[in-house]
Amino acid sequence: MTSLDNHPTISTDELCRSPEWFPADVDVAARRIQFLHLDPQRLERAPFLDTRLDVDWRAGHVCSYEAVALPPATRPAAWLWHTSFCGSTLLARMLHVAPHAVALKEPLVLRRLSDAAHAGSRIDEPLRVLLPLLSRPWHAEGRVLIKPTHAALNIARAVMAGDDRSRGIVLTSALEDFLISNVKKPPATLGKVPQLVERAMGATRLLKKLGPAAFEPPSTLAVVALQWAAQRELVSELLEAMGPERLRIIDWADLQDDITTSTLGCARWLDLGIPEAALRDSVAINASRHSKETEHHFDVATRRSEASRLAETFEPQIREAMAWAERHLLPAMSAGAIAVSGR
Repeated sequence: MTSLDNHPTISTDELCRSPEWFPADVDVAARRIQFLHLDPQRLERAPFLDTRLDVDWRAGHVCSYEAVALPPATRPAAWLWHTSFCGSTLLARMLHVAPHAVALKEPLVLRRLSDAAHAGSRIDEPLRVLLPLLSRPWHAEGRVLIKPTHAALNIARAVMAGDDRSRGIVLTSALEDFLISNVKKPPATLGKVPQLVERAMGATRLLKKLGPAAFEPPSTLAVVALQWAAQRELVSELLEAMGPERLRIIDWADLQDDITTSTLGCARWLDLGIPEAALRDSVAINASRHSKETEHHFDVATRRSEASRLAETFEPQIREAMAWAERHLLPAMSAGAIAVSGR
């Protein structure tokens, strides 16, 4: 990272005033934020605003929390929380309709805060600095929609408590859909599931309610089921804390059933101010593309066909994992966590 002192032509006021100077990374222990210049086109193209972002990370400017000149208060950011592999990147792309709404897909700084909270560090100070920076409108009168990584569900309550004007949506999926989404993942991705289970479990009441057998999953997909259970409990507890006036839950299956109507409903609930015709156009374009590899065609029918094929190919493993979850996970889960879904 490059020190701001080495670039006297860039003032902290300029860094903090323009959203194109994006808070790309944060060192919680050192109390420093790294800003990178990010133009709107690159922001829209990028699947994720984390270490996979195609930028020169050496070109950043670093300043301490104390040096940050917080921007004037604006309308609060809208939030798109989610469990993993449930269509959240697609929904974020459909709701990105500049100049009305700009979506920030999985900013690295929120993963850093999630890591810090999981390690036992306080995150109130970096949240106080970062939330106004992330909420800066990219266009006059525009809104910002922030989609954190699913790994940051452990800080969702603290984030939304930072501005009681904010509203959020949580996109999730049923156990079978979640298992099907995971069977096609590469070994490197599945290898991270135990760490994700530990993170989610550490932030929920479910940990103390499960019996010993729940922590001896017999297969990789059983570990995935354990992740699903922990994430669903986190979502249920978040809804309990925020209340229905600030948070709504959407199931991936419901979103797919009528993707246009559901997306229009999300935009209205989040008060994104997107004209209906423009949003319908965005849905039509993005719903026919792969959300992460946008050059590839991948519509709802293709998604369902792939899921059906995977369900048939891996039926024994999926049924075994579901049966194990029904014996060892569901009896300990809250009714809200099992039922959490619906438009």
